Amino acid sequence: MPKALPRNFERALESFGLDADTASLRREVWGLLAPQMSRIADQYVELLNRIAPRFRESLIRNSERHKHLIVTYTERLFQNPFDMQMADTHI
Repeated sequence: MPKALPRNFERALESFGLDADTASLRREVWGLLAPQMSRIADQYVELLNRIAPRFRESLIRNSERHKHLIVTYTERLFQNPFDMQMADTHI
C-alpha cells in the first residue's frame, strides 16, 4: 500500500488544485514545453547571471549543469505523480 502524503504536502497540492485529474493536463503541457526547454533553460540562466551577480561565477562555471537540472526537474514536475518520492525531495 502506498505511503500517505504528509498533510502539509496534501494541503499544498489542494491549494493549487492539483489532483489526479490534473495529471493528464500536466503531461499535455509538458508536450508543449519539452521542445522549448533548452531555450527556456538558457534564458533562465542568462537572467540569473544578470540579476544575481553574486552567483555569476558559479552559474558560468556550471551553466550546463544548471541547465540540465532546470530541464530535468521541470520535466519531473510535469511528468511524474505527486507522491511520496516527490514529497521526500521537496520537504
